[in-house]
Amino acid sequence: MLPAVDRCGQLTTQAATSAPYVSRILGSSPAIQKLRELIARVATSDIPVMIVGETGSGKELVAADIHYLGRRADKPYLPKNCGGVNHELLGSELFGHEKGAFTGAFEQRIGYFELGDGGTVFLDEVGDTPWNMQTFLLRVLETKSFERLGGKKTIKSDFRIITATNVNMREAVNVDKTFREDLYYRLAVVTINVPSLRERLEDIPELLTHFSKKAALEHGLTDKPFSSEAIARLMQHAWPGNVRELQNVVYSSLFQSTDAPEVLVAHLPDFGVKEAVEKPIENDDLPTFDEAEFMLIKRALLKAGGKGIKEASRLLQTTERSLKARMRRLNISEK
Repeated sequence: MLPAVDRCGQLTTQAATSAPYVSRILGSSPAIQKLRELIARVATSDIPVMIVGETGSGKELVAADIHYLGRRADKPYLPKNCGGVNHELLGSELFGHEKGAFTGAFEQRIGYFELGDGGTVFLDEVGDTPWNMQTFLLRVLETKSFERLGGKKTIKSDFRIITATNVNMREAVNVDKTFREDLYYRLAVVTINVPSLRERLEDIPELLTHFSKKAALEHGLTDKPFSSEAIARLMQHAWPGNVRELQNVVYSSLFQSTDAPEVLVAHLPDFGVKEAVEKPIENDDLPTFDEAEFMLIKRALLKAGGKGIKEASRLLQTTERSLKARMRRLNISEK
C-alpha cells in the first residue's frame, strides 16, 4: 500500500508494511523500458525531478517509484495535489500552522514539509500552484527551512522534492506568466516525460489483463479476457484520458459482458472506436499524432457547443490550461 496523509497529519510509509514495494508501472514497450531506466537513474540521487505528462498517464506512479527505489524508501512519501487549492489552505497543508493562525485554526497542524523530513514531498499539478505561494516554495527549496503559518520558530527539514504537471511549463513561464521562472528551474533540474497511452499501444493487452483482475478484486466483477477483435478496436482509439480512461473502459466492458465468457466488441463503450474501425485503415491513411489530436480537439469543441473550452476540456479529461496550450500549438481557434 502506498503511504497517505490524512487531514490530521497522520501518515503511513512503505516501511510500516512487511510487503516489499512493487512498481505499479505496467508494460514492456520501448517507451516504458526507457522510462524505467530513467527512473532507476534518478532514484539513486536527491536531485529535484519534474514529471511531465498528459492527464491519466501515470505521473504519480513515476513519483512513487523514484521514492521507493531510492535511499529514502523507508522514510515518508507525501503526495499533495496543488490544483484547485487556495493559497491559505495549500500553505497550511505544506507548511503547517499554529493554533489561532487564521479563522478555523483551532489546533496546531504539522505540514507536509515538516512531516517529510528525511523523505519525499511530491507536489502534483505544481503548474497550478497559486502565484503568491510560489515565493514561499522557492524559499523553502533554497534553504530547506520555513515557519508554520502564524509561527515564529524556524523549522529545518531534509526532504526531497518531486513535482508533476500536465501543462506546458515553458509557456506558463514565458507566455502566460503564471509560473515563476526561478522556481521552475529549481524544480525541473531533471525532467521526465511520461509517454501517453497512444505512444505505447502495444502495452494495452497487458493493461487489460491487469485492470480486469483489479475489477474482480475491488468490485466483484468477473475477470475475463478481451476478444482479439475488441483489443484491435481498442488499439485504434485515441485515448485522450490515457491509462485512466482505459481502466474505466475495462470496468464498463466487464459490467456489460456479465453473461459472456469474454469481452466482445459489442460490450465496449461507444466512444467513437466502433465507427472509426468499420472500414479497415490502410497504412497510407494513418494520421500523424498532430493530425489525430487536431481532429479530436475539433470534435470535442463541436460537441461542447456553446459551453466552449471548459466543456471540451471535461470531455477530453484534461485541464482548460492544457487544452488551450494544445490549441495554440495546433493553431485551433476557440470559435
